[in-house]
Amino acid sequence: MVMLADRRSSARNKIDWPVSVYCPHLSMFINARSVDVSRSGAMINLPYLAPIRPGQVVELNFPRTATLAKVAGCFSRIKTARVIRVQPQQQVGGGKPARQLVAVHFDRMAAAG
Repeated sequence: MVMLADRRSSARNKIDWPVSVYCPHLSMFINARSVDVSRSGAMINLPYLAPIRPGQVVELNFPRTATLAKVAGCFSRIKTARVIRVQPQQQVGGGKPARQLVAVHFDRMAAAG
């Protein structure tokens, strides 16, 4: 078995949180959930048919609770990111995939286009 080196620059934190993914190339929002998040990126769980491909730039909208919004001054955190990897997830019983994991990287280059 070949082990791939971990190339992450920041530690991941397991966070199951609702996320709205905006795809500017389609002018559409997709409801998703975070799997884990770090300072440099995130893993997002999306519906399998969501038209997301590696290299695309997306915007992630992480909603905040009312209490946190009062402290932070706004009701969401929006991050621009580039899709790094798309990984279909099999349904229980080996059927067709129903979900896909999407790895994104937060960087200034993604925001610039």
